[in-house]
Amino acid sequence: MGGTVTTIQERVDGVAENISSTLVTVTNTINNLRDDASGTLTNIGNQCVDSLRIITHQVNHTSSMLTNAVLGLAAAIALGILLYLTNFSAILRAVVWTMFASLCLHMLLAYIRHSRHQPAPESHQQQSVQFKNERQELIIAGCENQSTIDFTGYKITDDDMNIVVCEGIKKAQCKMLRLCHGEITSKGASVLAPALTCNQTLEQLSLWNNRIGDIGVQMLSNELPFQRNQLKKLDLSDNNISDDGAKYLSHMLKTNTTMTHLTLARNRISDQGVGTLANVLQIRNRTLQALSFSGNEFITDSSIPCLMKMFESNQSLQKFWLNDCNLSESGKTKLGKIAKSKINFIQIFL
Repeated sequence: MGGTVTTIQERVDGVAENISSTLVTVTNTINNLRDDASGTLTNIGNQCVDSLRIITHQVNHTSSMLTNAVLGLAAAIALGILLYLTNFSAILRAVVWTMFASLCLHMLLAYIRHSRHQPAPESHQQQSVQFKNERQELIIAGCENQSTIDFTGYKITDDDMNIVVCEGIKKAQCKMLRLCHGEITSKGASVLAPALTCNQTLEQLSLWNNRIGDIGVQMLSNELPFQRNQLKKLDLSDNNISDDGAKYLSHMLKTNTTMTHLTLARNRISDQGVGTLANVLQIRNRTLQALSFSGNEFITDSSIPCLMKMFESNQSLQKFWLNDCNLSESGKTKLGKIAKSKINFIQIFL
């Protein structure tokens, strides 16, 4: 009877896990579709603005030409009348011709001046290219001969990642790269990930407060198990990472022997993701020294059993953050006691 109940429970848990994975996949798909639609609408809007600018310029140019034509016609009529009225005096006729010539010269100069000072407006695409070139120059300048490259506040985007990787990681061979408060998505992560495979210099990478998501984490995790990379500290705080992302990181930590600090603060990781990582740290990983789950509000007391087992078995972890989660006071007390009971005391922040 007990075995039947256990089997049923396992099947229910499996169905629940499949439903959870399906919901995450659907959510990611919806987010990608929303981003694609937003980009398409933006392009359409920019094209409309460019068209209106060109039409406005052509209307202004045509209006100027019509005005000059009307003035020219009026001047010709006035000239004819004046010539008729001054037919009896050669001096007056000469004065009239002089005035007419001056008027024509003035109109000609005005037309030339208008043509020079009213160039066709730049399209949004031209302005974007100019802005992109200026950003590239700024990024290159920030990467030159720097062991620490900090682009916090630069709003680094996916389009900037190629030059960041080329100039910062490959050329400057920086040891610390901070890309915080940017707009990097999984697309930018796909550019960054291959550079980590054979990295021999970069030791600290911070992607705090971007939008790489679970797909971006998967791309990074696929490259980090290799022993050729030197990355020791990775900060993925505020990146909309769920339990799927935690699963990809756990696979990486099974074979990675260089990473010592991993920060996953303020994401969407729940008890399931904590359990996945805790199981790896309990058995497979012997190098990670600091792990942060701060601010993951889906983490509850349900994570305490697997964390206690991890603390009992793991010999490398020295610092652990679980503050600002959804733990009870009794749960915090249990974790505190098990941490203090270890010979190599774990500094735990609750």
